[in-house]
Amino acid sequence: VVVQTLAIGYLVGDRSGAGDTVEYRSGAGQQPVPMIRALLNETTTEAALRAALLANEAVIVDGPNALGEYWILPAGQSVETVATVLRDAGVIASFAIDHRPRVR
Repeated sequence: VVVQTLAIGYLVGDRSGAGDTVEYRSGAGQQPVPMIRALLNETTTEAALRAALLANEAVIVDGPNALGEYWILPAGQSVETVATVLRDAGVIASFAIDHRPRVR
């Protein structure tokens, strides 16, 4: 027991701050941008999703969340246009245009 206590004390003990630096970044000043919050069609394959996103210059920035929603950020066209194209192509089942801070 004494040896275990000494070993734990050594492992948890003072490390002189080496490698303990944490950098915090504030989200202040980040403006929300319009994005597509979408539910994918159940029959959509990964290849079809990838091709549709690439063709529309869009990327998934988050998801799926607990509700199965994905956040999609178009680069070239308006969010409404890309959402409609993806829905009409059968890639997404439903969508909403929403705003959230851009992630890096």
